[in-house]
Amino acid sequence: MVALKGKDIGGFLKKRPAACFLVLIYGGDGGMVRERSDIVARQIVDDLHDPFNTVELTNADLKEHPGRLADEAAALSFMGGQRLIRYRGSDDAISKAVKALLAIVDAGSFEPNALIIIEAGSLRKTAGLRKTIEAHKRTAALPCYEQSAAENGSYIQETLATEGLTIQPEALSLWMDALPPDRGILQSELEKLCLYMGPQENRSADDQTAIGLADVKACLADRANDDSFAIGDLIFSGQTKN
Repeated sequence: MVALKGKDIGGFLKKRPAACFLVLIYGGDGGMVRERSDIVARQIVDDLHDPFNTVELTNADLKEHPGRLADEAAALSFMGGQRLIRYRGSDDAISKAVKALLAIVDAGSFEPNALIIIEAGSLRKTAGLRKTIEAHKRTAALPCYEQSAAENGSYIQETLATEGLTIQPEALSLWMDALPPDRGILQSELEKLCLYMGPQENRSADDQTAIGLADVKACLADRANDDSFAIGDLIFSGQTKN
């Protein structure tokens, strides 16, 4: 399967093809890599830390036992269904383990009983791990590159809409100018802003749900002196927007 792009990524995140048992999620936006990894992982398990159905492998694991990836992929779940295997990195150990696993699968020796997710940083087209995964029909590669201003703006508005909130144009501009384009940081700040505006279920029909400049200024973390604790104090003392 070639590297997924655009709308294909959105479709994959909603429903992974049943035949796909290994996913490489890579790119310079570490927050987006982790976010997409979690989304795909939850297609297999509800609890990402489930000790029975989830295992996280390390470089040391594969160096000590090169066949560990294949062993884990073949292992049966005590609870039934597929297991989840996660790995972070793109070193030689995982590249060799993936090639060995795919060779076994292609030979018809066994059918994987797990979804394998590999999280990596930026990878060139010539990177061995990326080339191997993009070339195989039962694996997928999802790139996570820095989003454009328009894409980030749409993401912010869509996320706020799930909480019954909107944001005024000038407030959105301030927000985007103040934050780095990392999805993890963006998501964390969005959660803080939603907390400040108060839970959706506690808002009445008369409550203001349009986020303005004052709201954004109150919630944006000072990059040199993070005011998360001050916001937390306001929230826990009941001094939310509402």
